[in-house]
Amino acid sequence: MRRSRYAQNLDLLVPFFDSPSLELENIEKGSRVETKYIKATWTLRTYLRLPWRPLIAIRGNTTYDLNEDYKVIRHSERWDASALEAITQIFVSAPGQQKGN
Repeated sequence: MRRSRYAQNLDLLVPFFDSPSLELENIEKGSRVETKYIKATWTLRTYLRLPWRPLIAIRGNTTYDLNEDYKVIRHSERWDASALEAITQIFVSAPGQQKGN
């Protein structure tokens, strides 16, 4: 079975995470024309394993589309930050991080 691109990308990123946390901020259910869904809003926070230990904090949401048996048939993720905004966080030291610490 072929692994999803999402799983492959996650495998590349996780080794760089240091003390990651995912805070669930809200969860809601709803329906569209022919699909029910669940939407979870969250914030991912993690330090990166780089010498200056940048803190990455990204808010986003995941939407799970459900079929008539309430099984997930599709999921999509959205970040509230652009890719450029997320990458920019890499170049800033986390608060409290000083040279030589």
